[in-house]
Amino acid sequence: MGSTGFFRSGFLALSPLKLYPAIHSKSSQSNNNCSGYNSCNNSRKAGYCSYKLQAYKRYINYSTENIAFISAIVNCFLATAALTANYLRCFPAGRKSSRYICQANFLADVAENSARCANIHYAHLPASRPLRLALQLNYEESRVEMEFNISIIGIGLMGGSLAYALKGFRGCKITGFDINSQTGQKALGAKAIDRLASSIEQAVEDADITIFCISPSAIDESMKRCAAYFQQGSLVTEICGIKHNVSRSIRQMLPPGVSYAGLHPMAGKEVGGFENADDKIFHGAGFILTTDDEERDASALAMLRELSAYLGAGRIEVNSPIEHDRLIAYSSHLMHIAAAAACISYPENLTTAHLGGAFRDVTRIATIDAGMWTELIFSNSEAVAEQLDCYIDSLAKFASALKAGDESFALSFFESATANKAVILES
Repeated sequence: MGSTGFFRSGFLALSPLKLYPAIHSKSSQSNNNCSGYNSCNNSRKAGYCSYKLQAYKRYINYSTENIAFISAIVNCFLATAALTANYLRCFPAGRKSSRYICQANFLADVAENSARCANIHYAHLPASRPLRLALQLNYEESRVEMEFNISIIGIGLMGGSLAYALKGFRGCKITGFDINSQTGQKALGAKAIDRLASSIEQAVEDADITIFCISPSAIDESMKRCAAYFQQGSLVTEICGIKHNVSRSIRQMLPPGVSYAGLHPMAGKEVGGFENADDKIFHGAGFILTTDDEERDASALAMLRELSAYLGAGRIEVNSPIEHDRLIAYSSHLMHIAAAAACISYPENLTTAHLGGAFRDVTRIATIDAGMWTELIFSNSEAVAEQLDCYIDSLAKFASALKAGDESFALSFFESATANKAVILES
């Protein structure tokens, strides 16, 4: 039998995509009753592929034509089968077939590399069949498109805004979950999300990225419920305004094979709720990514950079969780305290006629979610207290200068403030 005839009668029937029906058939999941990594049904199929190829190798060893060439090609398949088996073992049984498909590109690369190792060159193949076609791995016919899923837990102002803004990101489908079922229905009706999960566990089980848009105090319980349901290879993140305690809690419960890095878009509104969700709040905003090990979390950070850029990030920075909390204590937490303090006491007979831009600018964020900001500030109490002491000291010095009639101090105070703001905005 010539090599071309052998391809037609043998190898084309042994394409990896045909030998592993569970890899490309969604129906295979229902037949997978195994448990554990090594008993995965698909690993068995990969092993069976290897067994059949060994049989074919024994068969062609008796052939008298092109033995060396055909044997080398069989070795390519054996390498493909072995690597595919190992690849599939890293996924637990029960995971949806679409999540552990070895794409045709991957198999072709393995086969090509194996061919190179065996010193096989394209010129040795029939002219009309380059290697990819000979191995039945034509991209147009066998590439499998994998659905990209993002789950958003908590569909309030920020979660809803993210849902709107992430439309189209990698062609994703967005699943939402909120403890308030009416909020979830609103988000689904507004087409902010594509699917509404009935439970937090259901929300995360198919997610490539899970984004927690909930308060820091809710992270622990949510992680306890979700940990066993995260997909291998998926990314978990959250948008909490504090990171040190949150990141420590998540990492303690993060299962092996699931990555995590923090995400903090410096965006929002003074009002909350899904009804106020707006995808434009992220345009030009700063995005802070947090990790305590950039090398370990390189892939997670790369994904979050891509996601942040898609959302319209003006600038992206990477901080450790502790450094994030120290800086945010000044730029966010102190500012909310100052705005609230300006509205604690005010003169009698004050009317809207007396209010100009200065009042509106300084006190905009004094309209505040009291519960959320109390939690955030007290969760970062040490860093906030340090910034608050500095702020109070500056005010005390100005008050002393005012009482003493020291205009030169006031002049220097304002000039320093103007210069410092310019430095901050240029950094």
